[in-house]
Amino acid sequence: MPAMSPTGDDVAAFLDSIADDRRREDARALCALMQEVTGEPPAMWGGGIVGFGSYHYRYESGHEGDAALASFAPRKQASVLYLAGYFEGEDAALLERLGPVKTGKGCVYVKRLADVDREVLAELDLSPKDAVMGLTGWDEVNLLSCLVGKASGAGMAISRFNRIAYVSLLSGLGIDAAVSARLMAASAILRFVRQGQVEQVATFSDTDAEAIEIEVEDGSEAIDKSLLDLDLPVGVVIGGISRNGPTFVPDGSTVVRAGDHIIFFALPRDIAESSAIFTA
Repeated sequence: MPAMSPTGDDVAAFLDSIADDRRREDARALCALMQEVTGEPPAMWGGGIVGFGSYHYRYESGHEGDAALASFAPRKQASVLYLAGYFEGEDAALLERLGPVKTGKGCVYVKRLADVDREVLAELDLSPKDAVMGLTGWDEVNLLSCLVGKASGAGMAISRFNRIAYVSLLSGLGIDAAVSARLMAASAILRFVRQGQVEQVATFSDTDAEAIEIEVEDGSEAIDKSLLDLDLPVGVVIGGISRNGPTFVPDGSTVVRAGDHIIFFALPRDIAESSAIFTA
């Protein structure tokens, strides 16, 4: 896949400028399809390439750069799909089902999009495929391993840590998720300590507040009342409601129903009083 940088040019204007009618329509269709499959907006890269998403890579030689996760370029003879690594391994069989295409190093050449099975392209997982996890007993080793993995192109980095002071550093370092045995243990203990129909408890490292998930019981005083009408302690915040599967962010007019799962944030001193409102 070509290694270059986004240019900031307008994608729609570029597609409109394609002289050949069929090639222009193919390019528009490819743009829509790749955006749907990758979940990334299109962006112009150098060399007349339309790219989706990006990742950073580094070779053993030390050469490094940025490239699009997936991209294509409308050329005179064919549309070129840059899909390096996506028709390998388990996805190799997909190439045979794709249709009459030619292939090169990391490229697929499509003369007519109408001759290609677009469902095959939709089956590709056009996202970073690698994840790195630092799970040793040494926080510094875990953090360094994750940083090296991200710099080498891993799509996700997960680090185990023990020192709570490191929590504030994680997002700034580009680490996607972290696991703390201490926080997990604290949350598990609190779940049993809390009374009523408490489903989950989450603690936060930088505040005494806790996130509580509780199921609304039949006969509780909250049923058929709006959130504004609930006599919740000052400072308690309702962050979400899960109702028959879907979860949504409520507003003051949202009416509580039996069986709702309420997610609220509260200080320890207010949890028992708040929970009592949703239990019978």
